[in-house]
Amino acid sequence: MRIAILWTHLSGYLNASLTELKRRGIRLFVSAYGSSSKAPFSNEAFRWLENETCMNWNEGEVDYLSMLHELEKFDPNVILVSGWNQLAYLRAARRFKGRAIRVLCFDTPWLGTLRQWIARLSSRYWLTSLFERSFVPGERQVQMALRLGFPAANVIQGLYAPDTDRIIAMAPSTVSRRPQFLFVGRLSHEKGIQVLADAYREYRGSVENPWSLIIVGTGPLVSILRGEEGVDIRGFVQPESLPHCLYEASCLVAPSIVEPWGVQISEGATAGLPIIATTACGSAVHLVRNGFNGYLVARRDPSDLARAMLAIHNCSDLDTFSAHSRQLAGQFTPHIWAENLIRSCVATAT
Repeated sequence: MRIAILWTHLSGYLNASLTELKRRGIRLFVSAYGSSSKAPFSNEAFRWLENETCMNWNEGEVDYLSMLHELEKFDPNVILVSGWNQLAYLRAARRFKGRAIRVLCFDTPWLGTLRQWIARLSSRYWLTSLFERSFVPGERQVQMALRLGFPAANVIQGLYAPDTDRIIAMAPSTVSRRPQFLFVGRLSHEKGIQVLADAYREYRGSVENPWSLIIVGTGPLVSILRGEEGVDIRGFVQPESLPHCLYEASCLVAPSIVEPWGVQISEGATAGLPIIATTACGSAVHLVRNGFNGYLVARRDPSDLARAMLAIHNCSDLDTFSAHSRQLAGQFTPHIWAENLIRSCVATAT
């Protein structure tokens, strides 16, 4: 089978899923933008793709004719397109109607906004004529796909999977977790950085021996956390080093105000971390259960987040929470990513 990936920015977790396809003997064509300043993944991680047909572009500058020429030579059975905002990719999808299964990949959840209702009405005239399948992360995005007009049988789940093999392989023989909270993500408003800072300050004031807070990531709001007592800012961490941070902590905190999915929650659960996440996080629907492996909290509510941090601090059975997180994490792996994609497409792509 030949699969073309028409993407925006490559990521460590997508790299793991593409590697799984390669393991299965599938030939790949990849068109994507270079490294993003928001998530500066090392190009070394994608070096193996040089043995595949791979085209790199500056953001927003895809050369449609050059890409189409190479895509025609590749002659894909399946085309994955990242979102509906890349005109060159949509044009390419139209050209392959009847020649390849075209799969729209997105993480937009159904929120019932006026804009989404308009998109729902208009999509039946153009979007579902371009794509036979949709590939989405989880339940909130399934609801969006159904409303856009994709039949339930043509909605593939499991779009975002962490590099589970790497995380599990790097687990220390004896996990000795430190009393530390961990945040992984971009330091920006939508990730709830101000909420996190306020909540952590409130939490610290409520206990005599507060846990520290590790911050993994970069972004414009780093100054909000810099200099805060107990906060350890590590900056952006490459995928090969992230497991060390995961196994160093005792709880992952995801305070996002807006978070369509949140792969960091899946990564934390794979490493056996109890999870605190806001209800805004799409992956929390699948990966966080109150009192089972962590706590769900309201977004924009520092006090609610502080109470959850205190509950984790005082929990006498975090090992059970940890085991439960690992159970839930098994829903999202590169193996399942590849299996779901291939099962949905192979019948008509051979």
